[in-house]
Amino acid sequence: MLSSEIASTLGGRFVIMNIYPYSFSEYLIANNMTKNYLDVISTKDRADVQNQYNKYVTYGAFPELVEIRNKRAFLSSIYQTVYLGDIITRNKITNNFAIRLILKKIAESVTKPLSYNRLTNILKSSGMSIGKQTVINYVSYMTDSYLLFTLQNYAAKLVEKETSPKYYFMDTGLLGLMLLDC
Repeated sequence: MLSSEIASTLGGRFVIMNIYPYSFSEYLIANNMTKNYLDVISTKDRADVQNQYNKYVTYGAFPELVEIRNKRAFLSSIYQTVYLGDIITRNKITNNFAIRLILKKIAESVTKPLSYNRLTNILKSSGMSIGKQTVINYVSYMTDSYLLFTLQNYAAKLVEKETSPKYYFMDTGLLGLMLLDC
C-alpha cells in the first residue's frame, strides 16, 4: 500500500516508517567492510573501498542486492514491479510510452531543474497529445511510488520551487537502468 492508501484505510491507527536503500556506510557494513571508510589509508584499502563505491553507484543499495549475484536482473524486476504495478496499473494509465519517456528524460536530467512545461513539450515533440496536468499527475505517481523524489530550490521564488524541482531516483541502481553511462 502507498502511504496515502494506508492513511485512508486505517483511519489514524498507523505509524508510517519509510525505509530507504542503504547509505554508503551501511552498504560497506553489509558487505563486511567494517573499517571507517573515511580513515582508509593503505592503497589496498582504498582500492577495496573504490570497488565497493563503484558497485554502490552502479547497482544501488537495496539491502537484498548484497546477497544476489545477478544484480541487474533484480533491479530490472524491481523497476518493472514499481513501474508496472505501482504507477501504471494502480493509476489506470493507458499511455505507457509517455511514462517511459518522462522517466528517461528525468534520468537524463538528474540533478538539474526540470519543469512540467519542458516535460510536456518533450512529449508533444514526440507526437503525443498530452496536457501539462497529465504530466504533473504522472510525475506525482512516480514520487508516490517511491521511484523518484524531488528537491526544491528554497532560495527560488514560489512558482519556480513548485514547477521546476530537481528529480532524483530513490536508488542509483534504478537510475543506472535508464542511462547508458551512469
